Amino acid sequence: MTESTSPWPTEAPATDALLRTFLHLAETQGLSVPLTLLTRGGVITGTLVGTITWVRAMADQAQRSPGNAAQQVADGLRGAAEVAEQHQRFDDSPGPWFVHLTDARFVYGEVLTPGQGSLWRIRLHEVAGWTQGNFVPGAAM
Repeated sequence: MTESTSPWPTEAPATDALLRTFLHLAETQGLSVPLTLLTRGGVITGTLVGTITWVRAMADQAQRSPGNAAQQVADGLRGAAEVAEQHQRFDDSPGPWFVHLTDARFVYGEVLTPGQGSLWRIRLHEVAGWTQGNFVPGAAM
């Protein structure tokens, strides 16, 4: 079979189409789903959410921080969430470009980083592999 008649692409796509579908549903339908991602930096497990949900969570986190600047940061993030919400309604861009996770934790071997997890924003093209579900030490996914 010649290359021109092969049903397979000659190069792998830059991003995973199925993962992009999950991201699109998170952005447009409010999908929230546990995911585990493989990146060059390691394995990260958390809950996929849309950009606006993630930015609002960042604002809430900033609000709980001590100091006078915390309120300004929180207000700025809430303003950014409002702009993003308006932009999303009118934007036909081919994104999303980032994966937004809440309760994210790094996986080291068979161990999770301690704590409650945090907010992570990862470039979609940096994801080398993924699975639905959170990593749980000692459990099959």
